Amino acid sequence: MKTVLISKFSPQALAFLKSCYCNKIDTLFLWIADKKEPVPKSKFIENIYKIPQDLVFSDKGIELIKESLNEQRKYFLISTSEKISGWLYKSETLGDGFFEVLFSENMDNILSKTKQLETARKSGLNLLPTFYITKDKKSYSTIPESNYPLCLRPSELDSVKPGFKVLIIKNQDEMENYIKGLEKLNSHLLAQPFMDVPNLVVHGSMDKLGNVFGLEGFIVKNKFEGVSLTIQKYKIDKSLKEKCKKFVQSMDVYGPFHFEFLYDEVKNKNWFLEINNRMGGTTAKVFSLGYDEPAYILKSMGVNISADLKISSEVSSNKAGLIKYLLNIISNRLSPLDYSDKSLKIEKIVFALKGLFFFKDDILSLKDLKSISSFYKALIYEKLKG
Repeated sequence: MKTVLISKFSPQALAFLKSCYCNKIDTLFLWIADKKEPVPKSKFIENIYKIPQDLVFSDKGIELIKESLNEQRKYFLISTSEKISGWLYKSETLGDGFFEVLFSENMDNILSKTKQLETARKSGLNLLPTFYITKDKKSYSTIPESNYPLCLRPSELDSVKPGFKVLIIKNQDEMENYIKGLEKLNSHLLAQPFMDVPNLVVHGSMDKLGNVFGLEGFIVKNKFEGVSLTIQKYKIDKSLKEKCKKFVQSMDVYGPFHFEFLYDEVKNKNWFLEINNRMGGTTAKVFSLGYDEPAYILKSMGVNISADLKISSEVSSNKAGLIKYLLNIISNRLSPLDYSDKSLKIEKIVFALKGLFFFKDDILSLKDLKSISSFYKALIYEKLKG
């Protein structure tokens, strides 16, 4: 058996490679990159093979992957992207019997935010009031003003143009102007009341038989640019765990997943936002705390591997993210989506400075300084490119 990771060089990719290295799992890194992108270096990258970005999703790309896997043995193919996993899974020319692709057959439904809400409701998870917005003014004209501001999200992939992940709509007039300005709206948008509270993230992994591994909670008390700026361990009760299990089993999820909830610490109440069936932006952060999600992924694929590690109570973040966050605080460029449990500007500045020196980092490792250099070279390359 050989594990193959096909991905861009990212914190979650490095976490996966690091886990495999530490667990003595033979791993090949199929690195997706532009022609001139600097080659990543790391103690944990033992074998690397480049897949040009422009060949991804093509037959030529499949042929290149097959060329890199020239031994007659069993391969586990894993990606950090659902689209790439789907491309590999659905390829008719990849090979017979030699490849196990980590991909949920029910992925179309898993990616649908509407289907997610239906499954969450049936699983007993709490939901915010939800409005289904279309081009028809009647779909939003009756929404009570007390529900504004609203968070607006697409319900389906590639259903809206211009595309977006999340928007805050302050009132009905702003909603009408936004809807009128859309070039394309092939499915409804989801609108839910905006809540200025932390996120609760629940990580886990499930095999094809419905066995769930590593179900653990983490709290995000600081968000920046729509992603988790900080994260730390947070104990979740048995009831929430059971509802999360019921959800993933109902949706036939295969492999890694992470739920996102809004969480009111004062009321001790959570509301379901979404689930992602892949490694994500918090994978490397929780890995730095001792939660070995990659090992749980391999366990869900049938690999005999131990993943029961002690999770630290420390805070994890990303130095580059903290620096950018600090600059945005100083220049007064934070948005309402940039949640913080600190209210005053000076408190946020002190928090960011403290984080740079004392928080765990999702890539920093004194045992692997080469990877840090590679990440910053990649960041500079992306900036110069564009």
